[in-house]
Amino acid sequence: MGFFQTIKDYWENFSPNQKIIYSIIIATVIFLLTILIILNLRPNYQVLISGVDEQQGGKIISKLEELNIPYKVGPGGSIQVPEKYNKYELWMKLALNGVLGNQIQGYELLQKQSFGATSYDKQVNYQIALEGELSKSISTMKGIQYARVHIVLPARTYYTPAEQSKPTASVLLFLEPGATIDSAQVKAIMDFVAGAVQNLDPRDVKVVDNNSRNLSAQVISEGNIADAATKFDLKRKIEEYYTEKIENKLQRVFGMGAIVVIPEVELNWQKIEEEARKVQPVNKNTGIIVSEQKESEERKNFSGISNVPGVDSNVPPYTTQTPDNQNGDTYKTSKTITNYDFNEIYQKVTEDKNGEIAQKSITVFIDLDKSPIPENETTKAQIKSAISTATGATPANINILFTKFNKDLESEYQKIIQQSERAKTITAITIISVIFIFVLILLIIGIINVNKKRKARKTLIERKKKLEEAASRIIEEIEPKTTEISEDQKIFEKLEKTVDQSLDDVVEILKYWINQ
Repeated sequence: MGFFQTIKDYWENFSPNQKIIYSIIIATVIFLLTILIILNLRPNYQVLISGVDEQQGGKIISKLEELNIPYKVGPGGSIQVPEKYNKYELWMKLALNGVLGNQIQGYELLQKQSFGATSYDKQVNYQIALEGELSKSISTMKGIQYARVHIVLPARTYYTPAEQSKPTASVLLFLEPGATIDSAQVKAIMDFVAGAVQNLDPRDVKVVDNNSRNLSAQVISEGNIADAATKFDLKRKIEEYYTEKIENKLQRVFGMGAIVVIPEVELNWQKIEEEARKVQPVNKNTGIIVSEQKESEERKNFSGISNVPGVDSNVPPYTTQTPDNQNGDTYKTSKTITNYDFNEIYQKVTEDKNGEIAQKSITVFIDLDKSPIPENETTKAQIKSAISTATGATPANINILFTKFNKDLESEYQKIIQQSERAKTITAITIISVIFIFVLILLIIGIINVNKKRKARKTLIERKKKLEEAASRIIEEIEPKTTEISEDQKIFEKLEKTVDQSLDDVVEILKYWINQ
């Protein structure tokens, strides 16, 4: 009570103008502190989940109410919770209670089969379990909130028909808000599903998103499904290379943000095979020899006596009679038959371009406001020549445009930055103002207390002097009459000692008298 009584005493000693000033200062401090406390205590919300339907959103909200967690429902099926809660922990809790995500069963369905299940029931349960496992696996991919997989398997029979139907599959993707997937991801999903189903061709997997877009058709239309993403990525990387190369060099001349480059690169994926067959006629003594036949004959006629006819002369050992006269006629002849084939030259040439750059077209936009170089045909020709030398593109395929850039987006971005900086500045000024006002109030109170003490001490000294003067006059009046010390003089001396020993107590007594 002493502290509040002291404050009350100080307040009562203020003049009306001082009371008004101090009241305004105290009200301002209380107002600023209240705003600061409200801003700090107001929770900032974060998105827990988005893109849910009404039924699933109702289940999630009911569970959050059971957990006593505040929430806010936003557009697009989004549910927000304060940032002080760990959203990953909430996801696990909601998933454990079966309210987060689709309740898709996988291979655990096979563990619930009854002993009396038929082969058809087992086949259906296996298909449902396989679809569930594929759905859960695809849902873990980046940018996909959840997925549904539908598989059509041919019926299993004990005989093999002439033409058995092929399995097919359809995948429905529910993308996260603002998320997109490229051709490489779609191809990966198609290969992933095809790898899990026996005899399933990736081309028989249809992928559709929640925006009713046929994603698999875009991949298959590229031609070879295995190379579709590779071709597109190669084209994109080459264009990014030329964009970065030209922008980095020209921005040193025209300034940052003053250059926009749009390249267009055509790649040649042709594979050409040429066959040439040349036939030459057969000339004399030239050509390709297929076969050759030679015949020779030699005969001699003798006029002398021959051997003795009979068996003995023709059975070994031979007996030959040498004629006395060995002169006779000799006949020799030879023949050569050569067969020629016609001359044929066969040549096969294979030319595979394999993604070579067939043509490059480059368009360069230059900000007219930031350009330090004036726009004229000479400048354009010099820029075209420099780009042609650096990239290998023909000057006819290079276009230079000087124009004024639209800076609305940049202005909006600067406004956002300025608003953020302004909010930070206001917060800092508010905090500094509160601290300054608080220190100023303490300083003013201290100065007032010091002044009050000085005034009280000065008043006390003046009153002490007056008391001393009054006591002196009383002594002077009393001393002639009697030399004895009167009771008043004793009281005065006692009072003087008390004032010297306990000045603060005397001040309090005087203040009490004054207030009375």
